[in-house]
Amino acid sequence: MSMVTSYYGTDDFLGEKGFEKGIEKVAKQMLLKGFSIQDICELTGLTSAEIEKLKTISIN
Repeated sequence: MSMVTSYYGTDDFLGEKGFEKGIEKVAKQMLLKGFSIQDICELTGLTSAEIEKLKTISIN
């Protein structure tokens, strides 16, 4: 069960995608603020590989 499913009590595909995009945006902002990859992993639940990928994408 995903975090979105458990929070909203339903499996909302679009809501889950929106939630994931929000987490990615926060992680990008954390990178810009100088947070370590380890801290971002712990706080967002993203993997280090996902965060490394985000480093190459600019914030929208």
